[in-house]
Amino acid sequence: MLALLAGSVEDGLNPDDYHYSDVMALWEMRDQLAEQRDRARARFDLLLTDGIVLYVRHLLEGKVNPKLLDSTFNYSRRDVDPQRVANNLRTLIAEDRIAEIARSLFLKFSAKHQYVIDNDFILYNHNGRPVDPHKIKGSQFSGQSFPYRVVQQPGLKNALG
Repeated sequence: MLALLAGSVEDGLNPDDYHYSDVMALWEMRDQLAEQRDRARARFDLLLTDGIVLYVRHLLEGKVNPKLLDSTFNYSRRDVDPQRVANNLRTLIAEDRIAEIARSLFLKFSAKHQYVIDNDFILYNHNGRPVDPHKIKGSQFSGQSFPYRVVQQPGLKNALG
């Protein structure tokens, strides 16, 4: 758990926002605090638990409330239920509907460029560069020969959140 908090820096976060320095100080003094051992262990447990919970929340929801930075920000947060997402994916896999969904998306991509834009999809070519959907002629591809990697951005239009 300590390594997890220390690694928050790799996500662009500050480990001390999750009590990392305080928790490490308590951890390093764990054998020296004989007369206050129970109190020190309780403080360690509370700070570590709070730090982990806060870190996970920041990973899932972001650290900054955008409305505090820009009062005109009009994107509302959407709670994502990981269990619901996992259940939906299991159902699609069990019902062997992944290919069906992929084909239906392909038809929407090739029939209507605006669908890609309206639903926050980005198409990438074989070099990993974004492609302007208006420059794609859908009639030249089939479901098996579509040469683009499709990524839907997170947000309200993404079923996974």
